[in-house]
Amino acid sequence: MAHLRHINDSTGEVVDYAYLCSDYCNSEWHPEGIAADGVEPYGGWYGCQEISCDEVCANCGEIVEGINEEEA
Repeated sequence: MAHLRHINDSTGEVVDYAYLCSDYCNSEWHPEGIAADGVEPYGGWYGCQEISCDEVCANCGEIVEGINEEEA
């Protein structure tokens, strides 16, 4: 299960997500410079989100396990 942060384009549409392994990493992740453009600020708990495949935590680099749809 993942914690997510939305990444929006200039019109406010969600175009991507930052995947994080825990609420701690979500609250501690502060992208800088151009990477911060469009990233929503930490707004509290947004965990227990199912993702379809493994992703790397944007903060600490650990693997956030996804649901392997081929095995389901």
